[in-house]
Amino acid sequence: MPKKPAKSRQNRPKEAKLYTPEPVQARVIARYVNGESNRQIATEEKIDRGTVSKILSQQEALQMIARQRCRLQSMADKALDVVEQALNGDDPRLALPVAMKIVENVLPKGGIEETISIANKASPEVAAEERMTLMLGQITRGSLEKSMIYKQPLSPKMEELVEHLHRGIEQRRVAGLLPNNGKPVSEQV
Repeated sequence: MPKKPAKSRQNRPKEAKLYTPEPVQARVIARYVNGESNRQIATEEKIDRGTVSKILSQQEALQMIARQRCRLQSMADKALDVVEQALNGDDPRLALPVAMKIVENVLPKGGIEETISIANKASPEVAAEERMTLMLGQITRGSLEKSMIYKQPLSPKMEELVEHLHRGIEQRRVAGLLPNNGKPVSEQV
């Protein structure tokens, strides 16, 4: 006798009932939206990580998370508009604190100098200019050394270049871009 096919009674899995109080569930969702990890949430709320996962995977929780993220994005957009208006406004008493807060929180720890340095290093034009300056400096230093060793005068063009370099070094030192190590400019080239 042929076997009868087995009747399949596949039921939808029942959604596990949570026994966690609703205020705790609400806090779990809020913490998740604020960027905390499941582990952090579980530790702070003194509940199991599996419970945190169950709370966050419920349909109502997913909808609430989506709504809260939309609200946060909307508020962030409005906040940025207000900051932009303050910075573009005519009142420096309002713009300065806003600008300082942005600088404190956005720029790297090294401050504006490090930011400028990073930007300069990222620029291929600056790198090419630095290489050219280094090369010219090496050529000039070599010419000066040979002139002193062999007691030969420099050509008028080289004298002009050396004077130009001395002026540039002194201007950078006065501007605070170079350290003043006590040596005369002529010995530093």
